[in-house]
Amino acid sequence: MSRSPVKTSSYPNLSSLEDNTDTQSQNINSRKRKQPDEDVVTTFMFETVMLRMQNSLDEINKNINEVIKVELNNLSSASADMKTEISSLRQENSELKRSVAAMYAQQQETVSLVADLRTSLDFTSNRVDILSQRVDKNDECRKHNEELLNDLKATKEALKNIESDLNRQQQRERLLNLEITGIPEAKNESLHTIFLKIASTSDVVLTANDIEHINRVQPKKPIQGRPRSVVVKLKDRVIKDNIIAGIRKRRGITTKDLNMAGDPKPIYVNEHLTPQNKALYKMCREKAKQKSIKYVWIRHCSIFMRKDDTSPAVLINSEEELLRKFR
Repeated sequence: MSRSPVKTSSYPNLSSLEDNTDTQSQNINSRKRKQPDEDVVTTFMFETVMLRMQNSLDEINKNINEVIKVELNNLSSASADMKTEISSLRQENSELKRSVAAMYAQQQETVSLVADLRTSLDFTSNRVDILSQRVDKNDECRKHNEELLNDLKATKEALKNIESDLNRQQQRERLLNLEITGIPEAKNESLHTIFLKIASTSDVVLTANDIEHINRVQPKKPIQGRPRSVVVKLKDRVIKDNIIAGIRKRRGITTKDLNMAGDPKPIYVNEHLTPQNKALYKMCREKAKQKSIKYVWIRHCSIFMRKDDTSPAVLINSEEELLRKFR
């Protein structure tokens, strides 16, 4: 604080003091200056110094206040930024907590999924083991089945050969036979007499002694209204062939040629084939229609086919031959 100046009756005149310095110096010993004048000067100088110091202090205080104000503003701004940063950090921390919670939940779900996968893997592994065992058993069964199939194939082949041999044997036994279809059945009929008339119409001289036996045969599947066939076994194959050739030359015979009553009905005289050869002959005729094959015939109980007049005759012994030779 500034000190108030000491009140005096009049303010000292400094210029007059300076002018009288020499005079005072000369008279210093003669007389002494009054003490109150020196105090006034000292006080003035002190107050001047104090005033300057006070001004300097005010200036410094002002500068300090300005600096403090700026710093306070900076601190306030920094505090606001810190608050914003803290709020942001809190928000990030909250989001991080949520992320961690979500990750934890996902981890738990993953752990559960891994456990399920492990259970499924164990189950699958067990199933694979079971299937592997089954595959091994199936391989054994397959090998066994292959052996059985090979045995069956061999057996079928052997059976086929046996059937073929049996068919050939049966057909050889029928080399002297003729099969006649279309002859009406009647009570007390004489098949010998009827057959002699058939031989006569084919210009073959035949006696009862040339016939070994003759009889009607029951078909496997009887057809209502159709008479049973007649099978004749002759003693000479030449006679059999001549009868067939004579009937073919006449282009067939009917019941009228045998002096039978009623409307004329065709009578067929053919080689006596085995059931297997009859089926093969039927297939040959069907194949002939499909492939426009001109000739299909039987000679000496064997089946022949010829595509046209310029083609060679082909012997057909089995269905396989038919399919291979006439595709």
